[in-house]
Amino acid sequence: MSNSINKYSESTQESLNYEIKILSNENRELRKLLENEIADKLSTSQALRYQHAKESALINSVPWLVFWVSSELFYLDANKFFTELLNTKLNSIIDKKVGTMNEDKELADSLLSFNNSTDTTRVEEIKIKHQSSYLYYLCIMHKNENLGHFSVVGIDISERKTINKLLNIKTKDLENILYVSSHDLKSPIQSITNLIKWLEEDLEDKLNNETKKLFSLMKNRITRMDNMLNSLLTYHSIEQKIYTISKFDIKKEITLLFNKHSQGHKQRELVFLSNAPIIETAGEALIYIFDVLISNSFKHNPLNKIIVEVLIEIQQDNYCFTFRDNGSGIPAEFQDKILEAFQTLKTKDEVEGCGMGLTIAKKIIERYHGIITINPIYDSGAEISFFWPIAPKI
Repeated sequence: MSNSINKYSESTQESLNYEIKILSNENRELRKLLENEIADKLSTSQALRYQHAKESALINSVPWLVFWVSSELFYLDANKFFTELLNTKLNSIIDKKVGTMNEDKELADSLLSFNNSTDTTRVEEIKIKHQSSYLYYLCIMHKNENLGHFSVVGIDISERKTINKLLNIKTKDLENILYVSSHDLKSPIQSITNLIKWLEEDLEDKLNNETKKLFSLMKNRITRMDNMLNSLLTYHSIEQKIYTISKFDIKKEITLLFNKHSQGHKQRELVFLSNAPIIETAGEALIYIFDVLISNSFKHNPLNKIIVEVLIEIQQDNYCFTFRDNGSGIPAEFQDKILEAFQTLKTKDEVEGCGMGLTIAKKIIERYHGIITINPIYDSGAEISFFWPIAPKI
């Protein structure tokens, strides 16, 4: 009996020792796993701290405002340029409500407006008071829906605005000088025209063919100068001119202009490739553009039969007018320049004109936020298109 008990005790002890050994091994493995996990977390924490330090260094090195705002309109983080603008420190701004940090009202209103909108990104110019003056920032706001906040990057454009203001003043001064000069030159040109006319009449019996050619050349040059001055005055007055909105019969007006320019051309054809509706628009402005395009189709066409094709399409909120002809076309080297002032495809002695027609047309189109383009691959003549608003605002 005693031997049985001893054997049982020894067996139990061995089992316990075995269990203890297994538990000890498991504990060592568990401790090792825990140590590895702690090491990984420490490594991750160090990496995150390092990453945050790099990001902080980066956002503090750029000369822009950078800050983050929660969807509840609390400041989450910011760089030194933003805190300096508010004349405070970072720890004083974190978790503070927008509008409670003495920030400029325009900034607070813009942040509130963006937060309440459905926009995910917005670019807005914001005027911010700084000490005794104002600074202007171009602010790019972007929402991060997953993280529930939005970021703001503000670029200081104060100096650029000042320069642009000075440039605008200089430009207006130059435009005024140009306008006054062009206007004042009209009178002496008219006087010179009259003097030449009187001289020609008084010397009519004494002029030989060569002298008559010289008089004709002088009159031609004066007429060209007068046309150039008229074009400059027209170009200057586009921004100030008020165009009346009224019913405008596209087909009728284009046909009248085509017939005007086709006088003396026995073979000519006007083709409408689409419907030409009656619309409500600034007809006077549109007539000028049509007139320039049709006039150029005749000026730069050496063929006996002149063909002009017109296509009118609706694209979103605009009419797209396309004019094609079977003329000489526009060489590739001129396609970037032809819309600039005083640019002509041929010398002014070959084709009468001062090179301002398309320039004025372009300015009228751009006033109505449209664009004019030249088809670079059209090789059967010239193809010019422009967009015109369906509902123009004067």
